[in-house]
Amino acid sequence: MSARGKKKDKIRRAAEQVAQRVREGYPQVKTEIDFDTIEAGEDAYLWITVDTPDLIDDVRAAACNYAGDFWEAEDIFIVPRMR
Repeated sequence: MSARGKKKDKIRRAAEQVAQRVREGYPQVKTEIDFDTIEAGEDAYLWITVDTPDLIDDVRAAACNYAGDFWEAEDIFIVPRMR
């Protein structure tokens, strides 16, 4: 497997882990990983659908913290986006 392929696999696994952590903390939210509409310098988007407006700030903060763990440890930039 090429270095590029390994990087994509690593990004995919990291994004899946962030999504899983968000769902574990907030089972009522829906998550979707998007690799197609990435802007320069970003590795993946994690779209999060929150139906309860009261939770938006809490979910956003948690998702950013989880994504930040991968950015700091592995230089993978996963961007949480809210719907």
